[in-house]
Amino acid sequence: LRGEPGYTNLSGTLLSTFILMVGEVDTPFNRTNDELNAAAGVLFVCFTLVAAVLLLNLLIAVLSSSYERVLRVAEAEQIKEKAEALLRWWSTLPPRHRREVYLTLAP
Repeated sequence: LRGEPGYTNLSGTLLSTFILMVGEVDTPFNRTNDELNAAAGVLFVCFTLVAAVLLLNLLIAVLSSSYERVLRVAEAEQIKEKAEALLRWWSTLPPRHRREVYLTLAP
């Protein structure tokens, strides 16, 4: 890459590599050494990093919301399964034992 504009000094190389990582976008500055606008490069990198952090934050929020919803459904399913198991057990008891169990559980 020797002689390529944008790879002749360290700052140009880092900026060019960063631009390649984010997808080779059109930048508002020219990547040649003599025309490299440092302020535009810094702003571009800062904006890209802030956008990435915000998108990660959004992803975490969406996953957290989904997890909470799934947890609520799981708790409801657990209660339902316990009630069904209790009803299955209750239906296997003879009527005499049902009455005894009911009288011991009744307030």
